[in-house]
Amino acid sequence: SLLPGGAEVARRGARSVEAHGMTPEGDGGREDEIHHGHGRGVPSSVILRVALPLISTQFSWAVQSAFATTLFKQLGATQRDLSYLRVPGPVTGLFVQPLSGAFTDYTGFRWRPITVLACTSLCACGFLVLPLGEKNRSIPLVFLGFSVIDVSFNAADALVRVLVADITEPRRLPLANSIVSGALGAGQLLGFASGAAGEWLSRALGGRSITSLSFACLTGLCLLVACDLAFLTACRSKAFPKKSGGGRYEALGDDGAPEEAETTELVGRPGREPSRSIGFGVLWRRPWMRRLCVMNFAAWLAWFSFIYFAPDFLGVVVMGGDPHAEPGTPPHDRYDKAQTIYSASQALAAALMLSFSAVVPRLVRRFGLRRMMGASSIALATLLGAANLLRRGDEVPSFILFALTGIPWSMTMSLPYTVVSQLSSEHERGRLMGCLNVFIVLASFASLALVGATGASSEKMLNVGAASGLVAGLLFLTCKIDDSV
Repeated sequence: SLLPGGAEVARRGARSVEAHGMTPEGDGGREDEIHHGHGRGVPSSVILRVALPLISTQFSWAVQSAFATTLFKQLGATQRDLSYLRVPGPVTGLFVQPLSGAFTDYTGFRWRPITVLACTSLCACGFLVLPLGEKNRSIPLVFLGFSVIDVSFNAADALVRVLVADITEPRRLPLANSIVSGALGAGQLLGFASGAAGEWLSRALGGRSITSLSFACLTGLCLLVACDLAFLTACRSKAFPKKSGGGRYEALGDDGAPEEAETTELVGRPGREPSRSIGFGVLWRRPWMRRLCVMNFAAWLAWFSFIYFAPDFLGVVVMGGDPHAEPGTPPHDRYDKAQTIYSASQALAAALMLSFSAVVPRLVRRFGLRRMMGASSIALATLLGAANLLRRGDEVPSFILFALTGIPWSMTMSLPYTVVSQLSSEHERGRLMGCLNVFIVLASFASLALVGATGASSEKMLNVGAASGLVAGLLFLTCKIDDSV
């Protein structure tokens, strides 16, 4: 096994999980001891290194968010064309997220580190293909590069979250999910910053030696290698457990084989061992999961309306640019400048996400998970609605407005996964994470389908996002997800 170290005792499962603190009743200060056979549990430094691959994959997501829409348009695509040129993300998410979750449930804890590394290898391939597509002005090559990146970060997101939840005792799940959120924020910060810095470097070199996208991809490759090496050291450390303890635990006999042991669900309801079959009926047997998926769908419809169309909104409405103008003309240059402004605003948003992630666990303990998820969606709706006030030339106000999205983003990227982590067992967690992400993918489909059917402008799509975010916020605040949430 790649995974030395570990625990010897059977984990009894938490009898009750509080929505805001997730401290099991009755086990008290012995939770860590039950979880890993010693007093402290897995060190936070190990959890951090396990989450590091998300930095490189989220870097690739940031590169895609910053460049995809504007690059496709500059290569000749229309607004309606975006409905299929951006569809690899939803399609791969629809299949990759649940299949990777089911695969990791089926193969078990031992193979999870290897599958994470396989995902980052795909990301490296995307970084190599994208500059070639841009250089040859080839929409098919650019499409291929972004498709490979879509597969990579969709799979890695689910697998790393499951792995982190596996090695973390329940009472520390808010901290672990904040670490994951921080890794995602760091990846976004570096990705968007490289997009903005690449524009500056390209201009400094006369636009001849390197483009913004090429610089970002080169930076991403270097970052990916560093993060994977740190991840490997964590998986081979003595502090990394041999077996999962996040949700259920099996006793080991003297020969190392699992002994039969009674299992208890994380929320305290005795039950039999869940099936490892690659099926998603588990979603329909969990009413709390159905409710969470519907609410999260509405929240992510708002986010995709922003992610897909905010760069084009800046270029056309705020900067007065034209993506189809001849290179070197003022309208083309203004549209290019909008991409730099968007990248810089999202780099600041990622910094805000990192800063705010540190206080999210305290806010959750004080106000509860549902209230914080509702506040996140309403905050996003407010920011997207305020975009209607922007006029041509409002570069600074648009920069500030879009940078503030980092605050609700920090909660969106952690709190729904915290709910799944605390209410699921190890043998079903991968599938439930996959199901949660499927509904995120469906929100992406809905956003692109609306553009394909109506040809709605980017400005109108931001209004769609504002309305959807408001609906999500009201659902989170008024509908109970589970008795403990």
